[in-house]
Amino acid sequence: MKPWVKTGLLWAAWMFIIMTFVAPYIMPLFGLEEDTDKFSVLKMIINLVVFTITGLIVGYINRNNKKPKKQIDG
Repeated sequence: MKPWVKTGLLWAAWMFIIMTFVAPYIMPLFGLEEDTDKFSVLKMIINLVVFTITGLIVGYINRNNKKPKKQIDG
């Protein structure tokens, strides 16, 4: 597996867990969400697809950030 794919999938997994299972309990504390249906299967499937795609995009964009930059002597 390419490193950027692994990075993207780890990012996607982290965001999926936080936004699907943790945020529904934190948001009502600040008055940001009034949703009573916190865990619907459709919401979980949509979040899984969205975070997987965005995670791969994030990993692809950041793939070149791990290479050391050449220093210009001058």
